[in-house]
Amino acid sequence: MTAPAPATEKQVSFLKTLLSEREVDPKFAEGCAIRLAAWDTWHGAGAWLVDGEAPEGVLLKGDASACIERALAAPKLPKPKPTYTDPPEGMHKNEAGEYVKVYTTRNGYTVAKVLVGTVVDGPGEKTMAWTFEYAGKRGLKGLSEATKLSWEEAKAFGKTYGICVNCAAHLTDERSIYAGYGPVCADNHGWPYPSMAEAMEGLDGGVAALVATPAEEVTYTGFDGKTYGKDGKVLELYGLADGSLGTFAEKVAEAKSPSAADLLFGDELPEEE
Repeated sequence: MTAPAPATEKQVSFLKTLLSEREVDPKFAEGCAIRLAAWDTWHGAGAWLVDGEAPEGVLLKGDASACIERALAAPKLPKPKPTYTDPPEGMHKNEAGEYVKVYTTRNGYTVAKVLVGTVVDGPGEKTMAWTFEYAGKRGLKGLSEATKLSWEEAKAFGKTYGICVNCAAHLTDERSIYAGYGPVCADNHGWPYPSMAEAMEGLDGGVAALVATPAEEVTYTGFDGKTYGKDGKVLELYGLADGSLGTFAEKVAEAKSPSAADLLFGDELPEEE
C-alpha cells in the first residue's frame, strides 16, 4: 500500500497566500493553520513517514488541493488603503539635495516648489539666477518632518549663494548677509536673526576694530565679496557723511541713522531682506 504523499512546497506556499488574501471561514482558516504548522515542522525535520505512515495532522497532498479549491472560492479581502500624511510646511531638503518649499494653496492643497539655480552669462562673469519652479504633489515625495531645513542649513546656503533659500531674495543688509536669510523669513520659520553689532562681529572681526579707525579709512570685505571702504560705501551704508574727519565711533555718535546707532548699541532696525 502506497503511503499518502504530503503536500508539496508549491501547494503550501499557494495556500498560505490564499489564506492571507481571501475572506475564508475562521474555523476553516484555523484548521488550515494547524495542519500547515505541522507540515512546516515535519518538513523541516526531513522525515515524512513514521512506521510507514504520514505523521498525524500533517497536511497531505490531496487535502491541500481541497483546501486550495475552497480558499479560491472565497471572496478577496479588500486591500487596505495606504496612509499618507503631507509633510509640514516650510523649506525642506530632499534626498536628491534639492531645496523644496512646501506650502498650502488657497484651495487647501499641500504642494511644493523646487528652488532652481541657473548659470547666467553676464558682462565679464557668470552669475546664478534663482527661481522657484512648481512641482505640485510630486515634489512632496520623500519629505517629512525629518527633512525640514534647519536654520544652520539655511545660513550655509545663504552664505554660499548670497540669497535667502526660503524666498530667493538677494541678501543686501549686513545682518541678512551674516545670517544667510532675511528678518521676515527668520520670523516666519523661528530662525535666529542677529543685531547689526552681531553681524559686524561675524563679518569683520568686531566693532572694536572699527570704532578707533578714522572714518575715511574704514574698509572691510563682506560675504557678498565686495570691499567697502575709502570710496565711501561703508560710510554711506551707515548713513555717515563721506570724507568727514574723526573716528568711526565719533561719526556714529553724530549720525541720526538708526542703522548707524544699531552698529554700536544694538537698537532695532527697519526690517529689510
